[in-house]
Amino acid sequence: MPSTKKFDKPEGWRFDTFRSQSGYNIRYGCVEADPAKHRGTVVFAGGYGRHIEYYYEAINNWRDRGYSVYMMDWAGMGGSDREIPDQPQRPPTISFEQHARMLHEFTQNIVRPPREKPAFLCSHSFGGNITLRYLHMYEKRADFPFTGAIMGAPMVDINTFILPRQVFNRVVRAANKMGLGDMPMPEVSKMYTDFINAVAYRNAEPDNERQTSQENYKRETEHLQIGFPTPGWFAAAIKSADIVRNPKFLEQINTPVMILTAERDSMVSVKSQERAALHLPNAALVKLRGAKHGLWYDNDRVQDQLWNAVSTFTAGLCVRHKPRAALTVPLPDEPDLIDSGIIVIPPPQGPDQHPPRPQI
Repeated sequence: MPSTKKFDKPEGWRFDTFRSQSGYNIRYGCVEADPAKHRGTVVFAGGYGRHIEYYYEAINNWRDRGYSVYMMDWAGMGGSDREIPDQPQRPPTISFEQHARMLHEFTQNIVRPPREKPAFLCSHSFGGNITLRYLHMYEKRADFPFTGAIMGAPMVDINTFILPRQVFNRVVRAANKMGLGDMPMPEVSKMYTDFINAVAYRNAEPDNERQTSQENYKRETEHLQIGFPTPGWFAAAIKSADIVRNPKFLEQINTPVMILTAERDSMVSVKSQERAALHLPNAALVKLRGAKHGLWYDNDRVQDQLWNAVSTFTAGLCVRHKPRAALTVPLPDEPDLIDSGIIVIPPPQGPDQHPPRPQI
């Protein structure tokens, strides 16, 4: 089934909030599947600065395929609480591990996927990095809810453009040591926005419908936007990228994963995605020809490739799905356990082992 090209808010979509254990009010939205064709549940994890409204087309596509869909705005982004309330455009500098813990709270306390049906964790870019952190932290729990994960253009590593990665790291560290971690950068914000739209989100082929819909989302939700990434955000991103691209980390994730790479991605490292697929025990990698970073809202040719891959991946796992253990309420937040390198984080509860997962 190709994209249904529904760009408006899904019929029956509702917004609400929950309060995380770390004190943030998190905005989320959800829509239930048609009971007559309910196949399962999807939790969608969006990208940096891309709040719920930008993913309406993808959400509609999932629902039309028989899935209930849930999505939250990350802490510090979209309609969720800001780290510094009186400076709403500053991006958050909280650790990616903390984002993963809030995703866990959302899944366990709000979504609560039905045990008898499959559930998929679907993500984009920044959300893909957090997905890997989440899988590593929680998949060994007896009540782990997901049958598989689909990561679109995941931020396994950032693209530093003309700067070598090590030089970029030193620049970010120096800025943070100088106390500039939360430095606003208004003088480059318009240049940044124009550049990102050109290299990441503007379709390679004319697509007036999607371009108009994205512009409408931006205009109608201007109060939800965040600004240019700060040195503090980059420091958190680099730290997490160094963790998730480590082969030893990846080899411990057994959940079936499909990585969708964008052939023309300029925002994140495609090579890092390809290397990650080699080390994840149950991974498939699909390269979308002609796609840019914003592949969930790219042109029709990209959408056809994407949804064909998604349908094939989910169909195989749905056939083999077995009911899961009942969900339990998350434990209170724990301090970050990773300062540098790789430390295996034990699951908060549950047995050390989980049932073997099917090979892809």
